[in-house]
Amino acid sequence: MDRHLILGLLLFMLSILIMVVYAFAALMPDVLAFALGTSVERLQFALVFIPVVLLMMLFSVGIAYVAYSIVLEARENKGKGQRESGR
Repeated sequence: MDRHLILGLLLFMLSILIMVVYAFAALMPDVLAFALGTSVERLQFALVFIPVVLLMMLFSVGIAYVAYSIVLEARENKGKGQRESGR
């Protein structure tokens, strides 16, 4: 199998597992909190805080990628301009 397909399937299964945990926590938060050894309030805070932090990290990586691609394109354009002026 192609590596990209396997990686895609693994990420899909991970997302399904995360959705199951969130559904279980929404329906029976006291059971999950007891199993993890924490209070319901701390569990609910963590279940809200973790996706927000991940989203913020994803945003920062996206912004860094866009900035990096702009810098690379500027370097390429500068190199093309120097080659054309040298001809």
